[in-house]
Amino acid sequence: MAGDEVLKQVAHVIQSSCNRSTDLAARYGGEEFVVVMVDASLVLTGTVAERLVQSVRELSIPHGSERVTISVGVATTVPNESHTPHDLINAADLALFRAKSEGRDRVVYQE
Repeated sequence: MAGDEVLKQVAHVIQSSCNRSTDLAARYGGEEFVVVMVDASLVLTGTVAERLVQSVRELSIPHGSERVTISVGVATTVPNESHTPHDLINAADLALFRAKSEGRDRVVYQE
């Protein structure tokens, strides 16, 4: 039950970050969420990602001896014949994996 409440609080922070009518926040599975931002630069997506990490920190939700944090993987692309939505998901997933492996509570951008 406590885990569900934490997910709800984090989901609220993520949903609140979607300021444009074209932004979409959704639960992607388990403890993962996705924010899709159409026509957004790397600067804009990075700003939103950094704000998400900070906003979850500010919730100050206890988790054992620490606090709940999030890790964010940021990926951008211009869809075309050589870049599919699947490629974008893979790039974001790799960036998220790096964020987690580099210590969590951070934003990592696709390379």
